[in-house]
Amino acid sequence: MTHSLHPAAQKGFSQAARLYQEVRPSYPKQVIDWLRNDLNLSQSSYVVDLGAGTGKFLPYLQALTSHITAVEPVAEMLAELEKRYPDVVALPGTAQHLPLGNESQDAVLCAQSF
Repeated sequence: MTHSLHPAAQKGFSQAARLYQEVRPSYPKQVIDWLRNDLNLSQSSYVVDLGAGTGKFLPYLQALTSHITAVEPVAEMLAELEKRYPDVVALPGTAQHLPLGNESQDAVLCAQSF
């Protein structure tokens, strides 16, 4: 699924999917408090990680809920995510074409995606 993804992004992220997980910095641990306190996420929340890449943001979401759907347009990045996080629902998609029903989620989060 690359019909709305810029060709340079498609090529770059496809070629670097394995390396991305290793070299991309993590997020500050304080993000968990922000997600809990400012967005009111809890164990019962249904959350989408949009543009999930290899899943760098997933541990922060998993600290709050197990109802997570990762959506990623680059197949190679999605494959890396699925290897690392087999318990997370992982779907191909973009912001323009989310593979989810209307009003099925409590929050849609984009962490460093474009």
